[in-house]
Amino acid sequence: MTQSRYVAPVSGGAIGLGFAPERLNRVAPGGLPTMRNGVGLSEAQDRLASLGHVVLPGQSIVDAIRAVTGTLAGSEGARIFLSEGDYDIGAAGISIAFTRLEIIAIAPGKTVLRRTVTPTAPLFTLSGTRLRLQGLRLKDSLNTGYDTVSVTGDYCEVVECHFDGASTAVEIASADYCVVRDCLFENVTTITVDVTGTSTGTLLANFRIS
Repeated sequence: MTQSRYVAPVSGGAIGLGFAPERLNRVAPGGLPTMRNGVGLSEAQDRLASLGHVVLPGQSIVDAIRAVTGTLAGSEGARIFLSEGDYDIGAAGISIAFTRLEIIAIAPGKTVLRRTVTPTAPLFTLSGTRLRLQGLRLKDSLNTGYDTVSVTGDYCEVVECHFDGASTAVEIASADYCVVRDCLFENVTTITVDVTGTSTGTLLANFRIS
């Protein structure tokens, strides 16, 4: 019996790539099928871009922040998705001074930001406004002199994060209308959330401490 070759359809009515033993069916350059494939690829890229910028383990979160907060980010802000895996953060941490930026874990609990060097600053410093960290696991057990997350900008949110090892997990310092909720604090030795200075309108809710 002869097995027929299957041609998979793709978006935009493109011809697709055929699957056969030991070979990949390629379309001829310059033809209508090639153009259709290009249209389909552009549609897929547009859909991904509309959701946010995806970062993989081994890639730079700082570079991703620079990429999405440039002139193309728009006035309504930008979103970065971190896929499942481990991300090594340097001693100086990550400082965000932009407006309206979200950093979200695609796989909460399995997206781990960790430090294997002695810190010289918080893991995250949020000095911009309307920033959000969501679903991240933050392993900062070597940090004894700095907050894991330092918030000095207004309207920032730390949501559904897992703090694994810290002295002070979150400090909100003279920042107004910030939110820390639905977080798990594990092996935090001093303070889970410290609200200092002239901070007003802070919402703290649904903590789990172990």
